[in-house]
Amino acid sequence: MSAGLLGALVVRTWWRGPQWVNQAEAITATSLTISAFDIVCQTTLYDPARSQAMIARYMTGPRTDIRYAVPSFQQTIENLVAGQPFTLRLSGVQGLVTSMSLLIRDLTASVYNPLPIKAVDLLSPSGESLLGGTYTDAVYNNLIYGAQQEVHFGSSQLDLYVCRIPLSGAMTSHAERKGHVESYVVFNGSHQLRFIPQISTGAHQVTVIYYAVGMMTIQNGQISTTVS
Repeated sequence: MSAGLLGALVVRTWWRGPQWVNQAEAITATSLTISAFDIVCQTTLYDPARSQAMIARYMTGPRTDIRYAVPSFQQTIENLVAGQPFTLRLSGVQGLVTSMSLLIRDLTASVYNPLPIKAVDLLSPSGESLLGGTYTDAVYNNLIYGAQQEVHFGSSQLDLYVCRIPLSGAMTSHAERKGHVESYVVFNGSHQLRFIPQISTGAHQVTVIYYAVGMMTIQNGQISTTVS
């Protein structure tokens, strides 16, 4: 591996066969051997003058705003009934939110529930659906999200336990990593998450994980950060 490589080297592999396997089924991993590999690299020479120009801009130049994704979460203990709709108030979710996921942990068995949600809907502060007026299928949401990622995980990995909430566009995760704001929903602590659990009835730890838009401002050598 080149010493000049600044980021992760990702190798993507596609399989094409007669049968597609649903994520809820068991998948047996098979070791792969790379028999041939070619890579093309592009590089530029380091220019000290460019570095000095950037320093001068940050110290004496105009204001510079850099946006980035801020991970946050809301966690509560709820009594859930299998198959019965439950409404969770997102009182801890604030700001310009670009993505959201849901985790449910069974406190009696002390385990996270695989495929814990059958369907989900997001409600505005006034109680109106933001996802088209009806529940969306949780497995479908996860499959669509997974198909849009740079790296795909098998059914035994994270997507088996996480329920994705379809807040915004197809390239949200890519934009978050690059500091771009593709699309978002403005949360103020009054939105509600309504879902149908498919778990054992009882006490559960419900965790909402989300990314909000943060901004770092550089002006006259001073750095400040805010979360929108």
